[in-house]
Amino acid sequence: MIILKVNPEWQKGQKGMDRKKGMTARKAAAWLLILAAVTVMAAGCGPKPGGAEAGGADAPTADNGGTGDNSDVPRGRYVEQELAFPFDPSTEMMEAMMLSPEGDLLVLTYNQEMENRIYRMEDTGEWNMDEALTASIPEGSMLLKMNGTKDAAYYYLTQGEERYIGKMAWGSQKMERLADPAFEKDGIYNISDFLAADSGAVLFSLMDGKTVVWKPEDGGSLQLYQKNRNSTLNTSSTLVGDTYITAGDLGFLAYDMETGKELETIPYQTGDSDAEGSLAAGEGDDIYLCNAAGIHHMALGGTMWETIVDGSLNSLSLPGIRISKMCVGKNNDFFVWYEKDENPVLAHYVYDPDIISVPTSTLTVYGLDLSEKYLIRQGAIRFQMENPDIRVEVIDGRKQMEGMMDADIIRSLNEELLTGAGTDVLVLDGLPGKSYIEKGILEDMSELLAPFTESGEIYRNLTGHFRRSDGSVYEVPVRVLFPVVYGEAGATASLSSLQAYLEYQESPGAGSISGKTVYENILRRLAFLYDQELWDDDGKLKEEELTDLLEAAMRTGEHSGARVLYPEDEDNGAGKRYNLVAENGFTTPDHLGIMAGDNQASLELPREMAEMSLSFAVMREKGYPLQSVNHTFYPEERVAINRNSRQKETAERFVTFLLSEQIQGEDVEDGFPVTRAGVERWKQRQIVMSYGTGNWDGLMIYGDYPTESERKLLLDMIPDLNNPVVPDPTVLSIMAEESEGYFSGTQDLPAAVKAIISKVTLYRAETE
Repeated sequence: MIILKVNPEWQKGQKGMDRKKGMTARKAAAWLLILAAVTVMAAGCGPKPGGAEAGGADAPTADNGGTGDNSDVPRGRYVEQELAFPFDPSTEMMEAMMLSPEGDLLVLTYNQEMENRIYRMEDTGEWNMDEALTASIPEGSMLLKMNGTKDAAYYYLTQGEERYIGKMAWGSQKMERLADPAFEKDGIYNISDFLAADSGAVLFSLMDGKTVVWKPEDGGSLQLYQKNRNSTLNTSSTLVGDTYITAGDLGFLAYDMETGKELETIPYQTGDSDAEGSLAAGEGDDIYLCNAAGIHHMALGGTMWETIVDGSLNSLSLPGIRISKMCVGKNNDFFVWYEKDENPVLAHYVYDPDIISVPTSTLTVYGLDLSEKYLIRQGAIRFQMENPDIRVEVIDGRKQMEGMMDADIIRSLNEELLTGAGTDVLVLDGLPGKSYIEKGILEDMSELLAPFTESGEIYRNLTGHFRRSDGSVYEVPVRVLFPVVYGEAGATASLSSLQAYLEYQESPGAGSISGKTVYENILRRLAFLYDQELWDDDGKLKEEELTDLLEAAMRTGEHSGARVLYPEDEDNGAGKRYNLVAENGFTTPDHLGIMAGDNQASLELPREMAEMSLSFAVMREKGYPLQSVNHTFYPEERVAINRNSRQKETAERFVTFLLSEQIQGEDVEDGFPVTRAGVERWKQRQIVMSYGTGNWDGLMIYGDYPTESERKLLLDMIPDLNNPVVPDPTVLSIMAEESEGYFSGTQDLPAAVKAIISKVTLYRAETE
């Protein structure tokens, strides 16, 4: 499958940019199995002028972190400030960022008419358009990337199908066109980084695992190995004098740029993900790395990274952001450009000598899979930023006790909680919340939540399930997922109940509502959908309904060509994707299948608004309406407070913070808001982005980010959801394990049903 992510508004006029001559975007998409964002940006910052003195007496050097005053509580650390842009991101796209020789920040943009502008931030913090630099761009040309040396600014430009390099001495107003590099011969396409050296050499860091060093004086070039890049937005290369540093397989590779000789391998600070961060040169031999863990320093020849800015205390560790570029400022400060929700953000990190160096208290938040709970993680980071004296420690139980079964992890957690210790805040997804309530472990949050419920700010239909008969509330979801369906009327209507669905699947002419996937995903999906039908009032599995569930999964798989396990080379290597198992069974929708008529309906569980882009495109093309499935919803990221928490007041503040408009209004790819204010912000959010997918047969689908009316259609389903489902992930795993023989043909249906009931009964007895 081909997945193409493009922005049509910005694509106009860029036909010749970074691709072979004559190749349009759609033709390229039909042949390249890559994820592409048609956005361009520049790489490289020059050396940081100034020095320790430039920052004033209270500023530490970026090398040693410095100290603040001599009070009993250590003070002094870098804090984040979000800077306003001098342009409207809805009409201008940020393309590059660099420093001038004076240390001023320069930002390059282009608008919908493909006109460039270069803005300069003065020492006062004010932005002005740099008329001289902007005027130096030749008429009819578009500046794609720029970088600077101590003597000149270097441009990478396009004019129609032609690409070329320009140079403009600082203080001049006229650009000199350099002899063109051998773009075709050296395969210079899909440029990630564009760097200029003081020697006059120009470096092109490419996506396909190489850097081309081009020397304008004689037209010569050499190629250096680097790690493959995921997109043209990757900027993990920099120059320190004549040493070129770029991402390699095991660490950053340092090369002598003149000879091409590899000098050393610099270890990654975090791991392979550092290759998606940003490198920048400082003074002398200093290099800086910006990644999700923060901003780090090392000198050439060193072996250990020193953390200057702790990313866990600011927005660098927010889920869903893409770090585009870092520059080291002249006052021992740092500028970081990152993208969030397809919009640019410019963060400025400055040293504050008065702020507490290390938070004095810690709030712990525990859950089984918090690495995947993006709203919790985002809330923790934002809460820290607003409360610099508090550190929020987010603990992922599965990662903390890697290799252990969930049942063993839960048993260990239970022992800790029953002693009156343990975490401050619990995220109950996958945990025995009912048992915790019965044992008196959780705090009643009814008074805490009263302002939200009494005002109607939080949707009562989503939280009423958790209000007990005495009015107490021990848990509250901060996200909601809900299944939707579109397709042929008979197929969508069959989802009304498990029995109706089984009858439809066994009827003549029945078709698939699932793309290719393993039987386990089909079983999990149906078990999620019909969870309430599977259990009696005593909490025991119903044998007849469980039998229907397994049979319905078998019939569904027969219609869609399911297997227990696909060969990895199935459908040109798509077997790996087919074999991926989701806990709830909902995998990537098969938009192509329903478009081609292979599937009669598409049953989906969106986690973000952008996921619906292609779905709405299919609905428009086929004339299908979007429907909720039985008003079913899955309460996600259910938070609770440990009654014995030593940070109870802080825990309460954190829970209410998660329900604030600021947090609920964010789309972080893990579900939908549970508050009215959050939903309204989602309705108003418009992103100028298009998405596409296609196959080797030439079938292509393109869709824009959902329109205002489409967003409203989906979000207006939330107030009507009234069928809560909270499955137990361990039970789902037991079902999958004990039914594998049935789906592979080595076990009969009654034996599979008996095995599941027996094991689930034992599990329930052990955990209650």
